[in-house]
This record gives sequence, structure tokens and C-alpha cells, in this order.
Amino acid sequence: MSRRLWTRVHTLSGMGACLLLSFVLITGTFATISNEIDWLANPAIRAQHSVTPNYLPWPEFAKQANQHYPESTLLQLLAPFDHQFNAQAVLRNPQGERFRVYLDPKSGQITGEGRWLNWQRFFRLTHRHLMMPTQYGVPIVSATAFLLLALLISGLVIYKGWYKGWLHWPTKAKTPLSELPKPKQAAQRVRRSYRYWGDWHRLLGLWSLPFVLLMVITGIWYFIESLGGRADYPQLPQLTEIEHTSAPVEAANLTTMLAQIAQRQPEFQVKRIVWPTSAERPLVIQGQAQTWLVRDRANHFAFDPTSGALLQRRQPQDLSLHARISEAADPLHFGWLKGSEGFSWARWLWCVFGIMLSTLSISGCHLFATKAFMREPQQLTAKSWFYTCFSQMGPLKWPCAALIPYLIVASVYLFL
Repeated sequence: MSRRLWTRVHTLSGMGACLLLSFVLITGTFATISNEIDWLANPAIRAQHSVTPNYLPWPEFAKQANQHYPESTLLQLLAPFDHQFNAQAVLRNPQGERFRVYLDPKSGQITGEGRWLNWQRFFRLTHRHLMMPTQYGVPIVSATAFLLLALLISGLVIYKGWYKGWLHWPTKAKTPLSELPKPKQAAQRVRRSYRYWGDWHRLLGLWSLPFVLLMVITGIWYFIESLGGRADYPQLPQLTEIEHTSAPVEAANLTTMLAQIAQRQPEFQVKRIVWPTSAERPLVIQGQAQTWLVRDRANHFAFDPTSGALLQRRQPQDLSLHARISEAADPLHFGWLKGSEGFSWARWLWCVFGIMLSTLSISGCHLFATKAFMREPQQLTAKSWFYTCFSQMGPLKWPCAALIPYLIVASVYLFL
């Protein structure tokens, strides 16, 4: 393929769905630090005490949640996301609505409440599947990984000597525009903007190469999973032979369960306790141990909620290769290198790279628009930058544009 054809591929890949691509990149950037946004928005989340994960008072958490909300059903207990966060309980009220209760990690006392749809959930829903049904939204979002792959390959082909441009910082023209003749000032402003942002576009593209490749790999994996390529996991044991009631799990039983875990695997850190939602389901305790790049669900203990007997133990080393690859996708995609606590720097690094990719996408649109202005000077006063970008997006511009009012309406509906 000629360089001119690769340039065409780069333009079509970037402009064909630039609204969707930019939206996915921006929401993904916010998703990496969405828990910190919740921490800023809700004072009840902010911890006054910091407790070692192995010494969290889980039975007290359950006791406080059940005592203060006797008419609601306890669904989950979650460990503090990081040292500055409180623990939380997720409950369902009699109307069927879920909500959050925050608990002091030292005393177990309730510090406040929060909506189920917080900022973390909002950015997860918008970034993962555009708040659409997952069978439609996930393939649409993950398909943008193929656009990133096309942009990555074509960009390297177009940029001659790209391996020499790692420290080629953007420069501005030395001659002020005011010193140029007025008839030339408008055209020069566009040319200088094109040159300046073109330098930034190439520099950001080079420095984000490893991250782009990582997003391409994980995005394509999500696309494969959305079309039926999900990994199989061992099923939870069914408790069909034992009588159960809807009464809360006794604190003594929970203490016994945690003691069994500490005896079997001392390094295990409990991250989540999932209460049974039916009489046939066990109580599941999930967490992290010494294995990197796995979600909490890869490490779990399943117990009989009545007797406290251990029913199942799941460990990452027992999973298939397919399941291990699937487990690594989320940590690599969002920067959860080993759970969350103690590795906040990774998520912030991912956030920086996300800002770089978002800027890369928007600057690419800007370069396309300014190049169009340079070809047709009369457009400088006749058309806006946004209109020029939108008019050149091709057949995907209307579906992408339709996402804007849809997401606004969906957001208002979910938050109200």
C-alpha cells in the first residue's frame, strides 16, 4: 500500500466515528479514577481511620447494616477501595432499589448513605456499553479497538522516521501574527495551528504507543467475549438438601468462616462478601492473595450460610488458560495491577495515558478540520470547526450524533 492510501486509512479510521471514539476514550479516562470522584462527591466515603485489610471488622459491618436497615436485604459487603475510603454495604430496600451504606473501617459504625448509581457506576455503564443493553452496547464499544489498531498501524507508516521523534517537542512560530499583513493573518493562524497541533499529535501518539497497543488487545478481547467467547468458570455449589431461612447470617458464623480462611490462606485479603440471594446459593467471600492480574472473583471461598461449612475453594491457579486471560483483561485495561489498595499509582498512570489518548483523538479532528480550511480558505468564515468535522464523518455521523441525546436522556433517567 502506498503512503497516500495509508493516509486515507488513517483519516477514515479517525474521522469515521470520531464522536464515538472520543467519547469512549474520555469516559474510560474518568472510569479509571471514578472511585476518587465519588470520594470527592460524598463525604460519607471519606475514612477517618485506616485499618490493615486483614483486620477489618466484617461481622460488625454486617451487624450494623442489618440493625439500622431491618426492612432491607443485605446483598454485599465491600472492603475500602483504598486507605482513604470507608467500607461499604450494598442493600436492597422493600421497593427493590439498591443503595449503599458506608461504614468506618475501624469501628464499623455507619458514616452515611449513597446512591447505587454513583459516579463509578455511571462511568462504568457509559464506557462499557453506552448505557445500552449489554448485548448491543459492549460489541459497539469494543469494536472501537479495531479503529485504534488501524490508527496505530497507519500512523506509524505515515510518520516517517517515527522512532526518532520521541523528543521532538512542538514549537511555535517566532514571528507574531500582528506583524504580518492583515490579509495573511487568518491563513497563517490556521497553518500555525495545524503545524503546532500536528507536532503534539505525533508526540502524544509516540509516547502512548504501548498503552494504545494494550487497549487494542484488551478491547478486541472484550469484543470476542461479547460474541460468545467468554471463559467457563466452575459453578457455585447448590444447597438443595439443607433448610435455609431468610434470617441474616449470624455474626458467629461469619467469624467462623473468616477464621477458616485465615487458617487455610493467611495472605488472603477479603475484598467482598456476597450474601446468598436464594436458599440454594452459598455465601461467597472474594478477595486477593499473591496472584497478580486477577479480579476478586478468581479467589473465593463459598460457605454454607447456616452452618459455616466450607463448600468450595476457587484459586487462580486452578482456572483454565482461557479464564486466566479473561481475568487479566480488566486489570490491564483499567490499571488494577493487584487489586486496588496500594497500587493507586497504576490507575493514575492509566488516567494520564487516557488523557493523552483523548487529546490525541480530539487533536486529530482538529488537524482534519484545519487542513480542510487550508484547502478552501473561504471556509474560514463560512463554516465552524465542528461543522467541518461533522460534515466529513461519513455515514456514521448520524448514529454517533444520535448517541448524544440518548445518553443525556438515559443519564437523567438513571440519576432521578
